[in-house]
Amino acid sequence: MAVTPELERQKEDLYQETLANVKGTLNGKIIKNPMFEELFHKEFNYFLYKTAAVNFDVIIADDKNSVSISSYSPVVDCKPEFIGKNKSFLRTIFKLDEDDNLICDFNQGTLCNREDIEKDGTKVELHYESKLETNYSYRVFDKDGIQISDNSFSDVYPFNDEYSEVDLRERIMSSFHKPEFVIKGFPKIPIHVIRATVRNTYRKYDTLGIIHSNMGIATRDGYKELLCGLYTCHPDRPEMLRGFNRFAEAKGNSNNELRFKVVDDYATDINEAYEKATNEFKEAFDIMDSSSINKKTYNAIKAKLG
Repeated sequence: MAVTPELERQKEDLYQETLANVKGTLNGKIIKNPMFEELFHKEFNYFLYKTAAVNFDVIIADDKNSVSISSYSPVVDCKPEFIGKNKSFLRTIFKLDEDDNLICDFNQGTLCNREDIEKDGTKVELHYESKLETNYSYRVFDKDGIQISDNSFSDVYPFNDEYSEVDLRERIMSSFHKPEFVIKGFPKIPIHVIRATVRNTYRKYDTLGIIHSNMGIATRDGYKELLCGLYTCHPDRPEMLRGFNRFAEAKGNSNNELRFKVVDDYATDINEAYEKATNEFKEAFDIMDSSSINKKTYNAIKAKLG
């Protein structure tokens, strides 16, 4: 289903009305974060793209310390044969952590009936009545709008429960399926896990130009198939965690001690690679157009680079 101009207009009207209400009610530390409005608007766009509907629930918590966007509309961003034949729940929560970092916490679950799945030609030996796909992301921006962490977790679960009996919101938002994210490192695995695809990306203040990217598979026996990389930060938007050039990598499992090796002759060793990547980021930042990003964010990065 296509997103029509009328739906776009309805979404934008809802966004402007909601933003005005949020600005007058929500904790000022959230509102003042340089990234809040951009992220808030992007979530409205994303929900519309996923569902082709504008019946979002936007709720400000009683303590004014968080705001959530929720949708119970079926997703349309899926295989054509499952459009109108799925139950979905989406929720994004904006909140602060104990260090006043802005958290953008996204949760999605999509449930399909076994009969509809098998009509698509997909059959497995395992007995099930319905199947749930989950997708979570957890993005962290400091008070100056610098992104310091970006995480995702996706899995698929077969249920014996009938399609009509599954409480989707409860399944998605509880620790049964939702991981416990952290800024640096993989999240705590939820109670139920099959074979989840997990990614954790972060950076440190003393090396803002170096992005740590970790990918792996979460299982009942812990994390497997780890692939860790070090990247230079993309110079176009230095406030975001966008990798530009991979210069080191490490592979293994969670019980291994992972050691990084420099790749593509970027440097002679890891220490030289760190220094080179840091200098490249600083040089690119020094010549960038300072008006291209928020002034507060620009000054914060400049101060941290020295």
